[in-house]
Amino acid sequence: MNTVLIDNEYLAVTLPEGFDDIPHKELESLIGITYDSLWGVRDTDRHMLMYMTWKDSSKLLNKLASEKAIAKRADKHFAKCYPGSGYASEDLPERAVTGSDAGAHGFHFSYTIQGVDQEGEVWVLKHGKRCYTMCYYTRSEVAEQNRPVIDGILSSLEVR
Repeated sequence: MNTVLIDNEYLAVTLPEGFDDIPHKELESLIGITYDSLWGVRDTDRHMLMYMTWKDSSKLLNKLASEKAIAKRADKHFAKCYPGSGYASEDLPERAVTGSDAGAHGFHFSYTIQGVDQEGEVWVLKHGKRCYTMCYYTRSEVAEQNRPVIDGILSSLEVR
């Protein structure tokens, strides 16, 4: 197990063996966005990829947009990114995050690209004026066996 301070400030996660850092430029290329506040890991044997973005806002703006509302916007964005892929999503129950006053809100998604069924989850959480968005992807064929791994990772999230 390896504990990482994702943003070098507040959010820590514990990763099981097998996960390797993805270099920043490669991660930007993989997910199709250019973003300074970006961190990601993958386990090629398990076909798992996880990344995190974060952004600071004013306290007022951060209070106006709830975690749930931000997750809904992310879901709409994903739907636009995967046209014709059979994209589907469903809300997930709120998750507690150690050290955070509020829980994380998220959704499960699935789609098919180039004949490969994919699925994953997006989770949004806040700490102070910082908003985090975590995205996890895996192949549908191994999603059930990867469930304990991603649940362990999500349970290890800790705001310090």
